[in-house]
Amino acid sequence: MWRTPFGTKTFSGTYALMLARGILELIDRIQESLDEEDDDFRVGHRAFDCLTLEQKIWTLHKVTHGLLDKKTPACELSAFVEATIACIFCVLEDGVMIEIDMANDYDDAPEENSDDSYDRFYWRKTLFAPYYELIKEDNATETSEGEKSENNEKKEEIEPIDAESEEEDDWEMVIEILESQVLWDADYDLDEFEDIDPDKSDLLKRLLGMHDAYFSSIPNDPAHPEALALLKETKKFCNGIVRREEKLLKK
Repeated sequence: MWRTPFGTKTFSGTYALMLARGILELIDRIQESLDEEDDDFRVGHRAFDCLTLEQKIWTLHKVTHGLLDKKTPACELSAFVEATIACIFCVLEDGVMIEIDMANDYDDAPEENSDDSYDRFYWRKTLFAPYYELIKEDNATETSEGEKSENNEKKEEIEPIDAESEEEDDWEMVIEILESQVLWDADYDLDEFEDIDPDKSDLLKRLLGMHDAYFSSIPNDPAHPEALALLKETKKFCNGIVRREEKLLKK
């Protein structure tokens, strides 16, 4: 389970499918780094990037089950935990932007060389499905006066877009809205208040609702064989989520 801005929940449906696909893509990148013996694997958020590969794997396993397994208790939020979730959205966004960049190449490709099995809107569909669900939910919770309910005030900027849009701004907005369903803010990207007076730092943490160990807590650093087992288990778990949700969508 996970403590979100909208209550403690376990994600399911199209949002779970999106997360599982993003996690599997992140696992592929980690596996590539392992195969190339490259310890300097980075995604774009310091609190995750500074970890060892083994710590990244352990944290991703923890986050995956927290988000998608209802039997997992809600974990303490920390910089490295929330940065891991942000990195999942980073790879999702990368997938969409690559699709957009490749659009012209696909259109110009000879018809006889096209691959019918390739879905050039795969990542956009992955993001659009949960986004569209949010639009429907948002519309359903409008009050009789046409105003948003208090529980949905974070969804005020939700606007319909084309599921096959090639506008990068559209998808940056979609990513931001989808992230807001699980991440409270971007505190994980702060530089740990390094340049702030300790007394002021404590006050700022209280104002932001952070616990004292938000930045100082660190993930486990398992031995390499244990980390590989966790990576394999996380991949198997996410593949199960994908199969389940894709089967439900076909009904």
